[in-house]
Amino acid sequence: MKRNLLTVSIVISFCLAISCKKNNNDTAANNLAGNWKFTSMTAQTESDNQYSDGGILYKTVTISQYTTLNNKGTVVITSSSMNSDSIAYAVSTNATAYNYQNGTLTDSTVYPLIFSVSPTSIAVTYNLIGKDSIYFPGGGLFGVPGSSSGSGAKYTVNGNALNLITTIVQDSTNSSYGIPITVHLTATVNSVLTKQ
Repeated sequence: MKRNLLTVSIVISFCLAISCKKNNNDTAANNLAGNWKFTSMTAQTESDNQYSDGGILYKTVTISQYTTLNNKGTVVITSSSMNSDSIAYAVSTNATAYNYQNGTLTDSTVYPLIFSVSPTSIAVTYNLIGKDSIYFPGGGLFGVPGSSSGSGAKYTVNGNALNLITTIVQDSTNSSYGIPITVHLTATVNSVLTKQ
């Protein structure tokens, strides 16, 4: 069961929905337009999975932090859309899982977290919200593939660098061998683009 819980934790940690929307009628100059190169993505993730079995509350907290490698691809930004072309990257790091029983730490496991994302191209529309936020009505470039739910990001432009910073929170319930598992996921993701 522990191995299944750990596997569920890893898979779900990378399938997070991004949700952020702000009401702010302040208009900001669109200094995002242009051709950008995908430079990197930095992520800090935490997955908290819990289930009860035989009167014991089992909990696994999995933490990872990484910066992507072998970054490839470009993004063309207009006044209302972002069009990515062949975005790809790899991750090679370690994650740590902490296992608890009834609130007491029983053990921890450090394991390799290695995966790659094949070149992906996507087009999305966006709206600027105030002077530092973006809302993607149909989902953003760096959200869940195939997700159509709205998402958002804070952004900063410093010289040639554009940072899209998302805070992700997701709660769900899954089942393994008929036992319900509650999952609380959080992540902070900073996607960096460099103007060409």
